[in-house]
Amino acid sequence: MKKYAVFIVTVLLMFTGALFPARPASAVSEFDLYVKAERFIWKEYDSGTVVEESGPLFGIGASGRWYNDLVVFGFRGEVFGGRVDYDGQTTGTGTPLPVDSDTDYLGAEAEGTMGIRILLGSSSTMELYAGPAIRYWSREIQSTSTGTVRVAESKEKWLVIYAPVGIRGSHALNDHVSIFAGGGVNLPVYNENEADLSKLYGVKVTVEPGKRISAFAEAGLRWKRLKASLYYEGMRFSESDPVSVDVSGGRLTVFQPKSEADRYGLLVGLAF
Repeated sequence: MKKYAVFIVTVLLMFTGALFPARPASAVSEFDLYVKAERFIWKEYDSGTVVEESGPLFGIGASGRWYNDLVVFGFRGEVFGGRVDYDGQTTGTGTPLPVDSDTDYLGAEAEGTMGIRILLGSSSTMELYAGPAIRYWSREIQSTSTGTVRVAESKEKWLVIYAPVGIRGSHALNDHVSIFAGGGVNLPVYNENEADLSKLYGVKVTVEPGKRISAFAEAGLRWKRLKASLYYEGMRFSESDPVSVDVSGGRLTVFQPKSEADRYGLLVGLAF
């Protein structure tokens, strides 16, 4: 299923290129290199909050845009990672016990968009855009102890395919300074979570978290070649269908509970 999903995204990106095989005449091109720091919050729910993670993630990336007076298309790609605090509880041990640990994140994302560009006078523009995007990350909860119970490490690999649909506006204050803002929603296409339970049960289980629409927003300014912005992006997943597998001693049922993530960050980059 994962290979099939990646194939869909590749085809969509090729479709984007087919619509714009070359830069239109009199087109303007922009290219940015940036770093970002964000506060990341992850929560899982099952009759209340059972897991909460929070802490900093850091990333580095690049983006580009090509546009003329009518159309605009662009791309964005980045890698990110970091260690956050884990606050959860044990399962399958009778009365749940609190678990405090750390979670390591490492991932990458890519996005391609296309849209229309509307001129609002000599110094302001508005853009309406949409396109395919993919995000992949690993989530590794470190082993720890709670009382007399040893909690083994847990590893997950997430694949999320979605379609951002948004609006973006910009206004030039003078020849060197401009401001911009935008926002929209991410429409879910496909979600996959592979849980590595090898150390506990000797199996890996793949579930498909449910699809929920999430929101994003960004606002910032550009001064000459320096670009800075504040942003927010959410991720929302409903509970997955349970998957049952054979393990030593019986059957194991695995599911991904309702999960939510919020990302609040600062991006600083150079525009070329």
